[in-house]
Amino acid sequence: MLRASKNILNKISVAIVSILLSSMTLSSVAFAQEAKLDLRQIGYGETYQDIILQFTNAGNVTLSDITIYINGQANKTIAVSFSSGRVIPFTLQLAPGTYLVEARTPEGAYASLGVTASLGKVIITTTTTSVPGGEEAGPGISDLIQKNILWVVLGIAVPVLVICIWLIKRGSSSKR
Repeated sequence: MLRASKNILNKISVAIVSILLSSMTLSSVAFAQEAKLDLRQIGYGETYQDIILQFTNAGNVTLSDITIYINGQANKTIAVSFSSGRVIPFTLQLAPGTYLVEARTPEGAYASLGVTASLGKVIITTTTTSVPGGEEAGPGISDLIQKNILWVVLGIAVPVLVICIWLIKRGSSSKR
């Protein structure tokens, strides 16, 4: 009887440690630091070729030194350091034409904006925000885990609990 109790306690201990390790791993993934940059065109300046851009730090990492690319060519680097939620305005002068404006930071944040400048007006054609590597940004895994942390924890805890109960019952029935 004492040996069966020790086996049950060992199995329960292993289950609790497994649940704690899983929870710690999930919480570290859910609260991971992520560099995100949002780029928008918010208007135009004195001429229709002066495009006013707005950079927003949409992640939870302080961003610095935004390098602006026009059609893949480095155009200008803005020496700045801005924390999460902060907005940086910038005016870009372009000749009439269609351009892909990209912004990158040393922290890995990336955003792009398609712009058409004309003599009469500036028209926004497309807006995309991407992650490094050129893939379109959808909800990141850390965003999904943060929004659904209860379901993630339950999805791991319930199967672990079921396995623990099964092991306990199996252990107590085999001792008889």
